[in-house]
Amino acid sequence: FDTWINDYHFITLNTEQDLKDNAYLSNEQLSWFDHKLAEYKKENKPVFVYLHQTLYNTVAGSLKNQGWNGITQDEQFRNIISKYKNVLFFNGHSHWDLNSYQTMYTKDDNLPNIFNTASVAYLWSSYYLNTGEYLKGSQGYYVEVYEDKILVLGRDFTNSKWIPSACFIANI
Repeated sequence: FDTWINDYHFITLNTEQDLKDNAYLSNEQLSWFDHKLAEYKKENKPVFVYLHQTLYNTVAGSLKNQGWNGITQDEQFRNIISKYKNVLFFNGHSHWDLNSYQTMYTKDDNLPNIFNTASVAYLWSSYYLNTGEYLKGSQGYYVEVYEDKILVLGRDFTNSKWIPSACFIANI
C-alpha cells in the first residue's frame, strides 16, 4: 500500500507467499511499485519505502552468506529502485545492531539510499562472528526531512541515547 503524510510519499511492501522468511514479491506487486515510484519521480522529493526483508549485499546483515533472508526477486527489485534516486529504502529482518559496519548504503549510480532498521525487540551484533551474535536492546531511527537533505538519526531506545555511528545525512 502507499499513503501520503504531509506531502511525502510512503510505500510499504510485503511478501505475498510464505517462503521461510524470504520476501516474495509478485510481478503484479513489482509493477505496481514501479508505477507508484514513476508517478512522483519528477518532484525530487523523497519517497520512503519499507519492506521487512533486505536487499542482498547492501547493508549490515544483508550478506547472503550470513544466512539471513532477503527478497526472492532481488534482481527485479534492484532494477526498479535503481531508477529512483529519491527513494529511501528501510529494511531489516536480520535485527543487525545499528552500531554495525554499513548500516547505511549511500546512494550511488546503482542504488538509492538504503537503511538497515535493526529492531525494537532484540538485536544481532557483528563484532565477533560473521553470522552475528545475540544482543539485548531496542533500536530504530528518527527521520527529519529538510528541503535540501534528510537526517536519519539512529536511536538506542533502551538507553534513551543517540547512536552517533548511525546518524546520517541522506541527500536525494
